[in-house]
Order: sequence, then structure tokens, then C-alpha cells
Amino acid sequence: MRAHFLLAILLFLPNFLFAQSGEIVTDSAFAAYMDSADAHLEQTQYYSRLQTKYAREFYHYFLKNPDSEIGKEAMLDAFIMWINTGNREKCYEAMGQIDYDSDLWYDILRQVGSSNLLESDRDKYHSLLTKLELNITDPKNKTAVLYLISKYFMREGSREKVKSIFRDIIELNADDYYTKIAREHL
Repeated sequence: MRAHFLLAILLFLPNFLFAQSGEIVTDSAFAAYMDSADAHLEQTQYYSRLQTKYAREFYHYFLKNPDSEIGKEAMLDAFIMWINTGNREKCYEAMGQIDYDSDLWYDILRQVGSSNLLESDRDKYHSLLTKLELNITDPKNKTAVLYLISKYFMREGSREKVKSIFRDIIELNADDYYTKIAREHL
């Protein structure tokens, strides 16, 4: 009986220990993989098929590790690669997988703002921004959403709506970058 107990401890102890440090080991291994992928992409001058391949792998890593820093970095990298390759649908799909309270939103929204990819489907884009405005509560992330909404209404020619949004951004005062832009445009 004692031998069985000892055998059980020896079998389960490594699993317990790995569960405690497994995320760290997995993250550091994946971070190294991401670095090698980046070097490979640079060598191939960011070949589209490779970006598609790596984006898929990075996205799957995020889905399994949405709260780890490397998981978030993988998602951001995947998102950038989808923008580079024009894969609008994967961008929308991925944004549906990010928790509204995630700090990842700020960086994702900065990428959205620097690209016109999602704006080509105006109705879907406006629907996304409205949904994000209603659900994102973190002031810094909310500021990024509001800025994108202001850009949307600028293109629509709704100057009063844009001014109202800029006032909201200034009132939140959650991000120097967007607050400065709002002040400059009022």
C-alpha cells in the first residue's frame, strides 16, 4: 500500500509542479518562436503566405493563453500580419475573442487606427465601434475607441458629432496621445 502511495506521489508531483510553472515555460518557448518567426519574415521580406501561417499560429496561441503577456503579444502580432495581408475577416474574428476588459484593446485599436483595412466595410466597422464603445470600460481603451469613432464621423462630415467626441476624450484625459489630438482639433 505504501509503495502505491509513493508511486502516486511520484506520478502526480511533476504534473503539479509543471502546472505551476508551465505557463512561464510555454510563454518563454513561444516568445523564442515568435522571435525566430520575425527573423524569418524579415529574411523573406514579409512574404504574405508566411505572414498568414504565422498569424494563424500566433492567434491559436493567444486563444489558449489570452491572459499571458506573450499570448497578448502573439495576438497583436497576428493582428498586424492580418492587416499587412488584407485579411479583414480574421481581424474581425479575432477582435471577437478579446475580453472587453483586456489591456490588449489599446494596442489593437492603435493598429486599426493606422490602417484603413476595416473601414472599407463602413456598416460593419461602425457596428464594431459602437459595440466597443458600449462595452469597453477602461478609460485608456475607451479613449482609443472614441478616437476611431471620431475618425469615422470626420469622414461622414459630422463636425458637431466629432467635436462632442473630442470633448469626451479630453474629459476622460486617459491617454496623452489622444487627448492632445482632441485638443488640437477643437
